[in-house]
Amino acid sequence: MSFQGRKLTLLLAGFLAVLLPCCGSTETNEPARQEVKGLLYRIRHEDITMYLLGSIHIGNEDMHPFGEAIRQGMGEADTFVFECDTTSWEAAATAMSAMALPEGDMLYDFISPECYALLEEVCRLKGYPVSQMNRLRPWAAMATLSMEATAAEMGVENARKATELGVESNVMDFAGKQRKRIVYLETTQEQLDTLNRLSLPLQEYLLREQLKIILDPSVAKGLEAEIGQWPIFWKSGDAQAFADSYQQGYQDIIAEDELAWADEYHAALATRRNILMADRLDAMMREGGPHAYFVTIGLLHIVLPEDSVLKHMENRGYQVERCN
Repeated sequence: MSFQGRKLTLLLAGFLAVLLPCCGSTETNEPARQEVKGLLYRIRHEDITMYLLGSIHIGNEDMHPFGEAIRQGMGEADTFVFECDTTSWEAAATAMSAMALPEGDMLYDFISPECYALLEEVCRLKGYPVSQMNRLRPWAAMATLSMEATAAEMGVENARKATELGVESNVMDFAGKQRKRIVYLETTQEQLDTLNRLSLPLQEYLLREQLKIILDPSVAKGLEAEIGQWPIFWKSGDAQAFADSYQQGYQDIIAEDELAWADEYHAALATRRNILMADRLDAMMREGGPHAYFVTIGLLHIVLPEDSVLKHMENRGYQVERCN
């Protein structure tokens, strides 16, 4: 089974930055040993051009500097589009409020004793204060733990540094330095509501599986087992590798309850949000030009062949082409 919570770093590329605000760009003028392609697509409509870049929210040094196609697209753009606000104090306050359980509630009231025992074991092993974890909703505890675990498997010292090395952080840094217009496809509250509406059984499952992987990385499968490869996949522009690994998770499912959770997870974090984002991108394209947009969204919103923002844009009559 492999749809565990670290896919949130691909599906919610914008949101997790609220938890770990970045400190600046890691772009460098040093030449790359091999061009960093990334996953960049282009849509044209009359005199409007829209670039769509698939983002891994956290990364490592191998993903930099961006290749020529990405730099050219960013240079052409007058408007930069991201999933949601990840930099303002308002966004941070909204995230902190949404992650926390209501006053008087504790995490152990919402998960099984077996899952809580695993959490205590991981906290002892990694030095996390269990008292702080007790104030978080199950999905928020999972996200907090998964960011650090994913950073370690990418060979980065901590989650904050890995966030600085992520795709979105560097695109946003460029847009800020160039004083470009920035807009968002979703509000921070919309993304957080998506997570808070996940059923408690699914939230516990995501947390439990993440805890198991931290304690024994050999149990990871699919994308979870290939986290160390994510920067390599992204650098080479290998969309198929991401799609195959993600879809392998469904092929690994045997239990009916796990299949139901996987369907709920995918519908909430991918399918419904793909439609929403495509609707809002379509509205931008129809505003009238001339405009050049540079859109950065979670990679898994792009690579799945029949359930992606790109597919929805094609269904609306747009021609989508790969740039690199």
